[in-house]
Amino acid sequence: MTRRILYVQYTNPAAYPPLQHSASILAEQGWEVLFVGIAGAGSAELVMPAHPFIRVEQVGAQSGGAFGKLRYAAFALRSLLAALRFGPDWCYASDALSAPAALAIKAMGTRVVYHEHDAPGSTLDSVMLRARTRLARTAELLIAPSASRVQLLPPSQAARLVVWNCPRRNEATVPAAAGASTRFDLVYQGSLSRDRLTPQFIDAIKLLPAHVQLHIYGYETIGHRGYVNELLERAARTGIRERVHFHGVLADRVALFSQLRGHHLGISTIPAAAADQNLHTLAGASNKAFEYLAAGLPLLITSDPAW
Repeated sequence: MTRRILYVQYTNPAAYPPLQHSASILAEQGWEVLFVGIAGAGSAELVMPAHPFIRVEQVGAQSGGAFGKLRYAAFALRSLLAALRFGPDWCYASDALSAPAALAIKAMGTRVVYHEHDAPGSTLDSVMLRARTRLARTAELLIAPSASRVQLLPPSQAARLVVWNCPRRNEATVPAAAGASTRFDLVYQGSLSRDRLTPQFIDAIKLLPAHVQLHIYGYETIGHRGYVNELLERAARTGIRERVHFHGVLADRVALFSQLRGHHLGISTIPAAAADQNLHTLAGASNKAFEYLAAGLPLLITSDPAW
């Protein structure tokens, strides 16, 4: 009998490598996998690995205000209808915003895994926070990407697992892109924000020899639209625009690892004064750190004992 799993996440699920990996592993073992999510504003180019047993349904893109509430209602309804149609054995709820839909699917008799990639911020609606607490109490399994983040989950009798955000083994064997470089290339890969790749990196590049260059792969997060242009304009003002390269999003992870292997040092730093608590619990939760290592790159990291 074919087993089925329904993933629900109120963002583009392809932006989360752990979801790509777990879905691929299950599909390779014969599971039917269905994702219900939305199109990410900055990560829309990212797609799930092609597999006959993996399907993705997306309900528009995230937005604010009254229209955003209608969009969320459409996402929740789409999730429930998908569960009724698909008949999953498991529901994999993948963020706090998925909790209301997952609770309703749980009430239909479906077993639930709650995997919290990022702890919710203080601005999350109280209804969502209560739904998150109820879901954690009733889920069969809770997962977080670091020991620190497990401690941030609501109280529950469910089993708790720490699963680091590591690449799959085959991604560690992707060969480097053709061509050798006489430069020393620093690389940043992932979601872009002022806390993850600070403007001061541009100033630091200016102080280094001319053969040191910076390569950026990724997309701007919701609160940091226009940040790429800000970095490039800063580089132009300091006279090093030709040493800072923005490559956008690589939807294919094979292509991503091939490019990473052609560089020399991966950037994975967080300012000590960062306000987001998730940025202080990234050791183990950071995809990019493990991706650099899988590509054979040393890391530039924060001076934090956890790292």
